[in-house]
Amino acid sequence: MRWANVCRSLSARASACGVESTTLTNTSVERRPPPRSSLTTPNRYVIPQIAKYTRTASSTDFRFSYISLDRTSTPDSILVGEYARDSSARIARFDIDYQTRFLHTGKRKDIWKIGKTSIQGGVVVKGKFYFTKSHGENGKSELLTWNGKSSSDIVSEGAILPPGAEDLSYWGAKDQLWCLAEHPTKRKLYAVKASSF
Repeated sequence: MRWANVCRSLSARASACGVESTTLTNTSVERRPPPRSSLTTPNRYVIPQIAKYTRTASSTDFRFSYISLDRTSTPDSILVGEYARDSSARIARFDIDYQTRFLHTGKRKDIWKIGKTSIQGGVVVKGKFYFTKSHGENGKSELLTWNGKSSSDIVSEGAILPPGAEDLSYWGAKDQLWCLAEHPTKRKLYAVKASSF
């Protein structure tokens, strides 16, 4: 399928679901060099934006720092979270419409204040939450687990992740949590077995 056809198809799908659509054309996609001169490999992938969600005046103010997809919930949902250097960070879940695959607009499933600092990523697997907690460029990152009840129930599984651990993703077929480290020249992609924690 040609790029222009892909763009028209994605835009039509978004419009049919009542979601504001962004115009997609060959000219609206551009390659940008990496932000740091030490990274010389050109960008080879494009993720087209097909829609956007606009916060209403009555919405809760929220800083979107990370996102993950939970395919183990019914219906599927996304987890979004805030990064904070104090204990004010929150997470929220939104259900995904089974037919359209867009968010159930206006219906936040849950929101929690998790009371932890420097959370860089999170994912939910079968109701269990996993988070990465950064300790800077030179300190190993922690893996935290949570049962979704009281924030006092969050457990540190130890500083077992490379420095700068960020977003998490779950690969169900292999029972693996995948993570990426953020610091230049130390960017590692790695996986750990979810059921081990």
